[in-house]
Amino acid sequence: MRRLKRNWITEYTDFIAPASESPPNYLFWSAATGIAACLKRSVWVDRKSWKLFPNMYTVLVGRPGIGKGSAINPVTNLIKEAGCANLISDRTTIERLLEKLDKGFPSVTSNGTGAVHFGKDSSCLVSASELQVFATASQFTLPILADLWDAKDIFEYGTKTQGKFVIDKPTVSLLGGSTTEWLVQSIPHSAVGGGFTRRVNFVYAKARDK
Repeated sequence: MRRLKRNWITEYTDFIAPASESPPNYLFWSAATGIAACLKRSVWVDRKSWKLFPNMYTVLVGRPGIGKGSAINPVTNLIKEAGCANLISDRTTIERLLEKLDKGFPSVTSNGTGAVHFGKDSSCLVSASELQVFATASQFTLPILADLWDAKDIFEYGTKTQGKFVIDKPTVSLLGGSTTEWLVQSIPHSAVGGGFTRRVNFVYAKARDK
């Protein structure tokens, strides 16, 4: 196994930058969000009354063709190949996301002594190179995402058609892309006042790297 001489983000961005037109800050934040999704609930910052987990919401913002997708796709492809995080595409709905988290993804862990534990994992990375596709599929998408970001021990949500979801330790990360025009026109004031935008790292760039 190759040993890194520097931190993983630096190694990754230096490796991919020569072949990418994406702005450097897009590459950095995509890599950081990918790591956050892979860490899940394995690390945290203890705030005494609550724990801060590393799950992140990152939205790359810029004009069409600037390189949002070409920054997002290599990271998600690498995660898919490594199998270290559960990937959800933007071609789904928030209700379908809740259903998948409620059922959980298969998880296999070892306690270090050779004993293997089979369980379920309620963490995922939502990969949405066109955030508007995912966000506008339901009027409840952004409020639910705002609540999921908190990574509570138990998340409960009821729907008219699918009943009640009770999700154990949901840990959701988001890596998306958007134009400035869509953000201004489509994100309602309630999403700002309700806390969604406060939970998002908006990463803006004006031009391609090359």
